[in-house]
Amino acid sequence: MGNSQKKLEVNMANFEQVNPKNTEQVATESGSSEAFTCEICNFEQVNPENTEQVATESGRSEAFTCEICIEPMSSAKKFRVNDNCMHPFCNDCFAKYIQGKVEDSVAIIKCPALDCELLLDPLLCRTIISVELFTKWCDCLCDSSLLLYERCYCPYQDCSALIINECGGSVSKTKCLNCKRLFCYTCEVPWHAGYWCSESQQRRDASDVSFGELVEKFKWTRCPHCGQAVERRDGCRMVTCRCRTIFCHKCGKEYHFGPCDKPGSIASGYWCFEFRQGNYANDVRFEELVEKFKWTRCPNCGHLQ
Repeated sequence: MGNSQKKLEVNMANFEQVNPKNTEQVATESGSSEAFTCEICNFEQVNPENTEQVATESGRSEAFTCEICIEPMSSAKKFRVNDNCMHPFCNDCFAKYIQGKVEDSVAIIKCPALDCELLLDPLLCRTIISVELFTKWCDCLCDSSLLLYERCYCPYQDCSALIINECGGSVSKTKCLNCKRLFCYTCEVPWHAGYWCSESQQRRDASDVSFGELVEKFKWTRCPHCGQAVERRDGCRMVTCRCRTIFCHKCGKEYHFGPCDKPGSIASGYWCFEFRQGNYANDVRFEELVEKFKWTRCPNCGHLQ
């Protein structure tokens, strides 16, 4: 009996001397400095606080509350804008927020958090929105970048291409680059040859359209007072209508001195008073050269440039 008790005490002493070293070795291999051995069960234990720290360092965070729907969500459903914005929003709420902005034609979208000025990047958000919504968002961004330019859309329903007036100035007769058809840039309707934009579109029936095409073909000019088409065969550009209105045949406006200011037109080689005085009344060839080489006259001295 005495010998058996001595052997048990020796074995327990050896276990207490060896087991702590093994415990430290296991703790070192597992990378945890907080491991310890329970004095009752003799099993290795790990500090729970250290477990949470390791989980946080490995990138696994706890559940969060979405600031839009106020619902608890797992970290897998959290949308991260970028490293500079850590506001908690779930993927579904963030996608609905973007959809509402795009449907209101808002191109520049900010973070939904209060007082956050961070702008959203469509490329970073495309993983949580549909392809259709992403395309519409990009279209809104494209349209917003063109706000500085005067623009319109092709009036033909089977085209509707975007036309931009990059050069500025007044534009009327325009050719669509997409469907190659003519339309009026000012009133955004199919080209109304021989008619003014101010005239009612209901008056342009089939016969009116044919008449308008003749006006354009033979380069007739309509009187600014009564609308009568007037043909100029030769002589000065100052013509007199049957209603006794005197106007410039070049630009269609009331009579004026100096070159015409019609957008896109070539200034006449002669001024109206020169024809009236008979300086170059018979020199038609000279006028043709002026228009061919696009010479212009100085409004002060009349010198050709």
